[in-house]
Amino acid sequence: MKARTTTALFPFLALVLASAIGEAAEYVPGRVIVQLTAAAHAGPDFRGDLGLQGRTGLKDLDDRLAAIGAARVAPALRFAPAGDSEPARRLRRYLRIEYAGAADPADVAAQLRSSPDLQHAEPEGVLRAAAIPNDPLFPEQWAHRNTGQAVAYDSTLVGIPDCDGDTDLAWDLTVGSPAIIIAVIDSGIDRTHPEFAGRLVPGYDFCNDDGDPSDDHGHGTACAGIAAAAGHNAQGVAGVAWGARIMPVKVLGHDNNGTVGWLASGIVWAVDQGARILSISIGAYHFSIVEDAVAYAHAAGRPMFCSAGNRNSSGLSYPAGYTAYTIAVGALSPCNERKSLTSCDGEDWWGSNHGSTMLLAPGVRIHTTDITGEDGYTPDDYTATFRGTSAAAPYAAGVGALVLSLNPALTPNELKQRLQGSCEDMGEFGADPETGFGRLNAHLAVLSAFTMPTYVNAAYTGQEWGTLHRPYNTLEEGVFWAPIGGTVVVFGGRYTEALTIGKQLTILGKNGIAEVGP
Repeated sequence: MKARTTTALFPFLALVLASAIGEAAEYVPGRVIVQLTAAAHAGPDFRGDLGLQGRTGLKDLDDRLAAIGAARVAPALRFAPAGDSEPARRLRRYLRIEYAGAADPADVAAQLRSSPDLQHAEPEGVLRAAAIPNDPLFPEQWAHRNTGQAVAYDSTLVGIPDCDGDTDLAWDLTVGSPAIIIAVIDSGIDRTHPEFAGRLVPGYDFCNDDGDPSDDHGHGTACAGIAAAAGHNAQGVAGVAWGARIMPVKVLGHDNNGTVGWLASGIVWAVDQGARILSISIGAYHFSIVEDAVAYAHAAGRPMFCSAGNRNSSGLSYPAGYTAYTIAVGALSPCNERKSLTSCDGEDWWGSNHGSTMLLAPGVRIHTTDITGEDGYTPDDYTATFRGTSAAAPYAAGVGALVLSLNPALTPNELKQRLQGSCEDMGEFGADPETGFGRLNAHLAVLSAFTMPTYVNAAYTGQEWGTLHRPYNTLEEGVFWAPIGGTVVVFGGRYTEALTIGKQLTILGKNGIAEVGP
């Protein structure tokens, strides 16, 4: 289960700074927070009673405070803590400094930082609520946050809580960038749907050979909604990467059929027109022209997310089967299992193809966009039962868009490795023929945007400082605790204490590869 309570050292677990990756930092005007050194705080010159004069009694620091026009110095915490966690982190030494004028808090902090009386100086950051969208159907989208709310084919509720992609946690870091264009190569897109307003780029219809890739079936609109329907717009659903843009490429007609020539043309055209990611929810047999087209896209640096197929068999449909070039995506049920004939969703007439090279993403009983009006799957502009590896591929494409929004320099192979390494293992350790690399985790994927996940043997002893979400723990440098088993997310820095090995853990670095030692 996800832990959403804050802790003293990790307030960003439920509230995040506006300076989250990919966004500009935001600070409270006229304020900085500093921490006195232990010597300065305990020395005879420090005087808390001078705070209303904007001074501390410490000469070097007071000279700097005078230079910035400091008006008030006060304890940073409203109430003094009952105790201290460790000497280097004593919260009683933190002070809030308020100053007059419009000087940038970051510049002011930089001026103060070199004072020998200070251990830290930083702007007071603005907190924003975590990026949970207000879309009315979001609570029903088990793919983002699974609480056991999925409605099975027999209308019963099913699902294992936390069997989801943790996209709601990934959104705290990024919701996607408009610089990332996802080409949805499918039956087109309903370009009038409000979920895509302002985020569609010109597309093409290869079925009718014109520039109007409107959807006359519904499949493409549903796939586009999974990948990138608008989030936090108070209507409908939230897509995975709602900050990304969408390129509609129509290669399937009103009967949801097309030709390999159209598919190959669509892939090449999307690459040449600037698509950054290709989502292909199409299954076929091997055709050389399609293989050469995906090789072209791969060489151009365009990751391709392809549906594994819906025959419930081992082996992958094509183009997913061109595994040297593509990222194959199978379907996950709400009950932490590969979608099969017997999975908990009750749809006993189909199952996801499988193999050790794929990853799994939500692919059954999916809420997404539909053609508006009477011509879609439903008359409600949204559908609650979209299914297939067709649904899983655009979900994974959306996760890929989130990662590239943070680190657009990644090659297709680098992105693929990060996504595979971020999966939550479901079967035997490592990739296996039944569940591949496991359940795709958007949150761990975006944490890995700049660092390859590294599998090491590790178990920590010591004190737990904060919980990111179970069974994962976020540790700062110098903190040496984690449960035996599971996955640990660490920040850059060298961990020098000896580690007791319990079982295989995944160590994910953020902002630099973390070294585990000695």
